[in-house]
Amino acid sequence: MNHLRIKQVCVSFVCLVLSFTMFSNAFYAVSVTTGQTADTMQSDYIDTDGASDKLSYTAYYSSVGKNNASDEAIVIPAATNFKSVNADAVAVKNEDRENTCLEWTNESGQVSWNFMVPKSGRYCISFVYKPLPGHENAVNLKVLFDGVIPYTELSNILLPRYWQNAGNIREDSFGNQIAPEQEECFCWNTEYAKDTDGLHSEPLEIYLETGEHTITLESLAEPFCLESIQLTPPTVVPNYAEQLQAWKNSGAQVYDGKSLTIEAETASCKTSKSLVPKADNTDVNVSPCSTNLNLLNYIGASNWKNMNDTLQWKVKVEKSGLYSIAFHFRQSYVLDGQSYRRLEIDGELPFAESADLSFPY
Repeated sequence: MNHLRIKQVCVSFVCLVLSFTMFSNAFYAVSVTTGQTADTMQSDYIDTDGASDKLSYTAYYSSVGKNNASDEAIVIPAATNFKSVNADAVAVKNEDRENTCLEWTNESGQVSWNFMVPKSGRYCISFVYKPLPGHENAVNLKVLFDGVIPYTELSNILLPRYWQNAGNIREDSFGNQIAPEQEECFCWNTEYAKDTDGLHSEPLEIYLETGEHTITLESLAEPFCLESIQLTPPTVVPNYAEQLQAWKNSGAQVYDGKSLTIEAETASCKTSKSLVPKADNTDVNVSPCSTNLNLLNYIGASNWKNMNDTLQWKVKVEKSGLYSIAFHFRQSYVLDGQSYRRLEIDGELPFAESADLSFPY
């Protein structure tokens, strides 16, 4: 089963009908060490209001972006060798994945880990986490390296919750369809540290010199479990022409079968409980359609306007091949302008241009 994911980059658009392929699956590998050593010391609490040099990410990257990217990943197990300050954070057995994770429940305090960097370079920061029952908001963190917030964007990192339909489509007494209730998916996710303002669409990076370092997380909101922190090499995504040639060189053939249509209202997962299927009976070209009933036939519009809000669809592809992708949509919110979305397949950009797909007025 493949997964199509479309993420909010700018404002909003309404309807989707998708035809596409997933060429290969990509999975995250996670290394975790069990056991833990923890201690709590009030004097070790870092005043994060004074820990930032107020640099923007743009200014920070202009000074470190010329450095080489790292060439190997660093995995920091969350439940091992951590130090907590004013945080209700304990190592617990992770029944879902048969390992140990850090359960952090009081929505405040700090937890720190020491780690070694084998070679100087630029790294992306990601978290393997699962939200716990709370206030239905995203997990909110500050991220410090060696006691300092390197740039302001790391003072407001959001790890989203995911939602799904709680049941089947409902109907009223007249046969009009009503969106299902939404329920939270308490599932494990891997999420990069990203710019919550959407000025930078790629994962945020940090430059680290060879040697020992400390990473500190400060919890601002919502309880969660943390399995690991991952520092990984930035991904260089080829442009469309390069990727298409690579696919052809590997023997991929153009798919010549029947089109695969994905009804947008059937999204399997979303990062906001307000992203529910909706009905529009003003256009016969929207599927399904009825002249006298409200049938759920699109998703999005004004409730898909927050940065990084994401919709996911599961797609079963019977035959490997090169597929074209088309969208049936309406963008009527940005007058004479564009809305933008980021397209991922199995958690990865298929080519560079898919980071900023434009949907015109």
